[in-house]
Amino acid sequence: MRALATLAAAMLMAGHMAPSVAQPADAASAFLAGASKDCPGCDLTRANLSYRDLSGANLQGADLTKARLHRAVLTRANLSNATLTSANLNLTDLRSADLTGADLSRALLYEANLSAATLTGAKLDG
Repeated sequence: MRALATLAAAMLMAGHMAPSVAQPADAASAFLAGASKDCPGCDLTRANLSYRDLSGANLQGADLTKARLHRAVLTRANLSNATLTSANLNLTDLRSADLTGADLSRALLYEANLSAATLTGAKLDG
């Protein structure tokens, strides 16, 4: 994974890739590989993140539509303005997470721990 990131950085510096093309793919790849907990604005549609420790992660504005987060740990995570439509959040630990403006329409939240989570402006219906 590091070799891929190094190659992408070298290609970017040599002018073979545009920064706007390289950044999101690298961030999503690193996040999905477990090398990073930060992926703001990433497309993580249908990602399987079950059982992952994502405490303190920055997923602001990320698209997690139909993602599997069963039993994931997202304590103190930033999920503000994230799309979690139809996501599986059953038994997920969301203590003190920021879900401001998040779309949780049709999300599964069976026994999810939302203690001290911020849900201001979050969409919970539908």
